[in-house]
Amino acid sequence: MFNTTQQPPLFQSTKKSSPTFEQLIKIINTAFISTQLCEQNLSEDLQKHIKTPEFQYFVKMVKQFAEQENLSYQEAAESIVDTFRKVDKIWKEFVYQEGIKKLKQTPESN
Repeated sequence: MFNTTQQPPLFQSTKKSSPTFEQLIKIINTAFISTQLCEQNLSEDLQKHIKTPEFQYFVKMVKQFAEQENLSYQEAAESIVDTFRKVDKIWKEFVYQEGIKKLKQTPESN
């Protein structure tokens, strides 16, 4: 069961002002770029991540989305995952294109 004492910092503090929707989008977009993983033991890695508070929030989000949009839980999960994958793919392509631009701007050393 989800342990509320281990919530991510964003959800713990009520003293700080809440970020705006645009700031949250920026935070999420930054997270897509900064959390690229390259680990070998995929089974252990998957089990580790499924047990995190972040994944518990994701499960709750799927349930809430399905109920609010009158979707099956499978449809809701696939829709959310697909959306996040698309955003992640766009960011990967963006970072790649920025790298290409920088390489083209670098003077050749001959």
